[in-house]
Amino acid sequence: MQNNKTSGIDFKRFLHDNGRMFFICLCFGLFIIACFVHCWQLAAIPAGFYIDEAAIANSSWSVLHTGADEYGTRLPMFFRCFDNYHDPVMVYFLVPLMAVFGKGIAVVRFPGGFFHIAAGIAFACLVWRMFRNKYLAAFSGFIFAVLPWAFPLSRNTSAGYMPMLLGICFGWLFMIPAFNRKSCPAAILSALGWAFAMYSHNCGRLTVALYLIAFGLAFNFLILKRWKVFVMFSVSLIAFMLPMILVVLRRGAALTQRFSTISVWHDSPGTREVVNRIVVRYLDYFNPYFVFITGDSNPRHNSGVGLLFLFMLPLVIIGLYVLVKYFLRNPWYRFIIAALLVYPAAAILTVDRFHSTRSLNGAPFWCMTAVAGALWCWRRREKLKLLLVALAIFAAGEVSYYFYDYFTAYPKSVRGANDAAMLDSLQAAVKLRKNSETVWICPSAMPMRVNHNFKPYYYSHLVYFGNIPPKQYRKSGIPPEKFRLYGARDKITAPAWLLRRSMVRIFNNGRLEWIYNGRPLPKGAELKLKIPADGPGEYQIYRIKE
Repeated sequence: MQNNKTSGIDFKRFLHDNGRMFFICLCFGLFIIACFVHCWQLAAIPAGFYIDEAAIANSSWSVLHTGADEYGTRLPMFFRCFDNYHDPVMVYFLVPLMAVFGKGIAVVRFPGGFFHIAAGIAFACLVWRMFRNKYLAAFSGFIFAVLPWAFPLSRNTSAGYMPMLLGICFGWLFMIPAFNRKSCPAAILSALGWAFAMYSHNCGRLTVALYLIAFGLAFNFLILKRWKVFVMFSVSLIAFMLPMILVVLRRGAALTQRFSTISVWHDSPGTREVVNRIVVRYLDYFNPYFVFITGDSNPRHNSGVGLLFLFMLPLVIIGLYVLVKYFLRNPWYRFIIAALLVYPAAAILTVDRFHSTRSLNGAPFWCMTAVAGALWCWRRREKLKLLLVALAIFAAGEVSYYFYDYFTAYPKSVRGANDAAMLDSLQAAVKLRKNSETVWICPSAMPMRVNHNFKPYYYSHLVYFGNIPPKQYRKSGIPPEKFRLYGARDKITAPAWLLRRSMVRIFNNGRLEWIYNGRPLPKGAELKLKIPADGPGEYQIYRIKE
């Protein structure tokens, strides 16, 4: 009898140990999949290298070699470029990566995937803190790490969207033990996370402030019982934000320069029209068709699907029901609802509609709503459990098809938006060029108008891919012995290369049209290479022999 009892105890322990091992293997497998889809063909997909990526890469390269940005400002808080400013997190994070691995496109894009996966892990821990279900946490973290709302953005380094997501999830994660257990160390870590989100992207500054106000309203008098923790959190947040506060007070007008050109009041409409625009844009971000079907129409932001996976729609609906049902009992549910109500705040103040990147800060709250719906179904009747099983099967197919489409069809559709053909032709010309030769570039080769210094935008590509040393560029700009803009009156008198596009854009009666590029070629021009354009015509590289 004793031996049988012992055998029974050993068998239960065996099952328990294998259950733990299964969960560990599951988490490891999901992590490997997330890493693979974030890193596979990172330099090639998306094709091209958008101007924001080139600007951030240039800033990091300049800091690495000179300790200052391209304008000579030493270790700045914000990085000036294109008469705009980039936030610091992505720039400084890239510096040690470039020091070790160089300046390849994959290196520049790596931080996006890193921060997105880290945000997924933080979200998984957050789900565990909220609901104490480890399998739900594991799958939720994986879905968050590959969410269509964020995934295309995570495979480039156009801005600090992914570290902003990490900061929001991290801040929320440690806010739970801070105020549930009255933990001051957790309050400090929570403040660090929220501050990190505000340093990462300008959209995070307004929305994080509103999230913290929403938190205060959700907890109301409960905060008074935890006043020591609240004071510690507030003091820590102010301390972490103090460097940025001082910079904003000194240079606030410069930092808001771009906002003044994209705000809903940029064209000086009346008050009634401004209010109408804000209301319309606010409703946009709760439009199910936008959130679950179409997403952002800009291919740099989205691959043609909804912001959230379609399988999440019924879970979000059920989750909203659960949040409302327990609204009075659970302050964290009140916080989620309040956060959902304010999350479009940054997006609705800009002229663009249905803009996924300026509303990305709402992703953790939409996903947590879906998680609440999934857990409620699992704890209820068998029919609802069958619904979850059906949704899980649908989710497996939907997620698989999403990645199939992203890595097959999407690379073609995003080329034009990412100036891929221009980059291909520029890199080809740089490769053909010898040390003593100049690459002359026709204005037709530039997707947007530039001046003789290739500003306001494409100078960043020339500096980066032309390997122009940061100190040299800061002192004298684009060196004419490497790159020059080819004008109608220019004469090429030495061996050189000419890059141009066979078609040029004109506006005819307010309509954009493409016509043949009839500008005469220099004497001795010999066509050496043709690269298909992402649109009408082709890019042409000519060898100039005299």
